[in-house]
Amino acid sequence: MMEITGFNQKHDAHMLQLLKEATGGQNLDSARFQLLLLGSAGREEQLRFADQDHMMICSEGAEAEAAAVGETFSSLLEASGYPRCEGGVMAGNDMWCRTEASMEKQLRRWIEKRDWESLRYILIFYDARPLHGPGDTTVRLKQLTSSLIQEYGLEAAMFQNTRFRLKRRNVFGQILTDQKGDINMKKDLLFPYANAARAAAAAEGITVAATKLRLEQLSFRHPHLKPVSSSFQKLLEFRREKSASAASYEDVHLLRVDELTKAEMKQVKHWMKEGKKVTNDLRSVYSRERADQR
Repeated sequence: MMEITGFNQKHDAHMLQLLKEATGGQNLDSARFQLLLLGSAGREEQLRFADQDHMMICSEGAEAEAAAVGETFSSLLEASGYPRCEGGVMAGNDMWCRTEASMEKQLRRWIEKRDWESLRYILIFYDARPLHGPGDTTVRLKQLTSSLIQEYGLEAAMFQNTRFRLKRRNVFGQILTDQKGDINMKKDLLFPYANAARAAAAAEGITVAATKLRLEQLSFRHPHLKPVSSSFQKLLEFRREKSASAASYEDVHLLRVDELTKAEMKQVKHWMKEGKKVTNDLRSVYSRERADQR
């Protein structure tokens, strides 16, 4: 069966081909824009079915051209089975199609505003990974973002913004499911790790996007995270295996709990407990550090 890296390489290759079609078949090396993937695509955590999350950084004067290419790209993706992002985080949207200077100003505005929505946009951007174009622009913008988070003392706020509130087990340790007996592997298992690693990476200036790599780099400062990276990789592989028979994007993240073996049930409970602990531990560290600086 295709490994997680294989899924993402396949998605990347397909999206690059569609991007070329969106430009009318021109050589992408001469394009006046860079395309960045966000969300699970940016973190390289996609499965067979995936939705859209992307943006563009374009040259001065190329904004209208890039936005038009971005909209065509979204249409081609949609026709290929990638649902549009419900929140509009796509390169055809003016908010997500900017010059580097304009994006820098936007990042500053979001940081200065500091409300829930603005900080959410900061976190969305921090998952950026270049699909087309050099990576140095993305690194510069992420480094700026991190320095602003530190300057404004927003490290703890990054965790509060994506705080995981869903109670996934009852007082007897039983997994809580929906009415059909399913849990959502993306929301219930992956997100606690991904959200915590992203918030901590933004606080530390770590610019890689993949959760596994973020956890590895964070472990140099937080040694207790060392085994978490490999545990998260096992979770990705488990999700890939369990999603193999899914027939649609709506079903690809669902896990039927009553079909799990005892060993699998134990492992799922472990990931729920570990993900929650990672979130709480990192939130506590950055909240305490900010309080100590006051």
